[in-house]
This record gives sequence, structure tokens and C-alpha cells, in this order.
Amino acid sequence: MLHGLDIDTKATAENARQFLAHDLDKYLALAGEQRDGLKSPTITGMPKAKPAGNSTEDSYIRVITATAIVDCVKRAIANCSQRSREILTLCYLDSLADWKIAQRMNYSFSRYKDLKRQALCEFAGRYLYQATSAGIDDGDLNVYK
Repeated sequence: MLHGLDIDTKATAENARQFLAHDLDKYLALAGEQRDGLKSPTITGMPKAKPAGNSTEDSYIRVITATAIVDCVKRAIANCSQRSREILTLCYLDSLADWKIAQRMNYSFSRYKDLKRQALCEFAGRYLYQATSAGIDDGDLNVYK
């Protein structure tokens, strides 16, 4: 672990959960995407710089940024371990209840909750990399101790 990067897993998992369960919908709407589109990682080019300008440009920038964020989510989920990817897909893309996912994956509910926290933390780390690579300023879902 790098010095100063000790992650608070509970708080990070909650941030990632909040992002995937609620905030992502705003970006999907702006990008003209659906959650189903996140399952197959069709990745487009992402903007590297934000132009400055008038309100029309600002609207375009919001759409371009939202599209980049959606692409970063696709990439982050696609790069997670198989188990984390399965949990994230079933929970946040297929909208299955936690108990159904635990049952489907043959885990006790308490074991599943631990694995879900791990999946959310893994997503947060992979999303940070993708967002940073895309030039997105506020892409850190991690909470540091």
C-alpha cells in the first residue's frame, strides 16, 4: 500500500454504491445511454480537455463529460475480477435484490455482503484509474483514512 492511500473500505463502498445506484443515472441520461449498455464494453474515444466558451459549448461539454463518465464506468466494470464484475452487473445493471444475488451465487447473505463491499471498492479503484486517464477531475470514489 502506498503511503497515504489507506482506504476506508466501508466509506469507499458506500460512495461507490451511491454513485452506481443514483448518480450514474444522471450521466446515463445526459449521454443518451441505458444501464443495459454498460454490460457490453463498447468503448468510444474520450475527451482529454475541456474547451471554454458559451452556454451552447457548456451544454456540449456536459454531454461529452457524461459520455466519458459512462465509458469510464464500462471500462472499470469490465476490468474488475470476474466475481466483482458479476456482483456489480447483477446488482447495478440487472437490478436484482441482494438476497437473490447471494442465492444465485451460492453465498450466505453475510458472505455476499462482504464480497459486495470488496466489489464496490475494486470498482472505485478501477474507476479512479479510468476517470484520471480520461481527464475527469472528480473521479475519486475512494475515502482515505
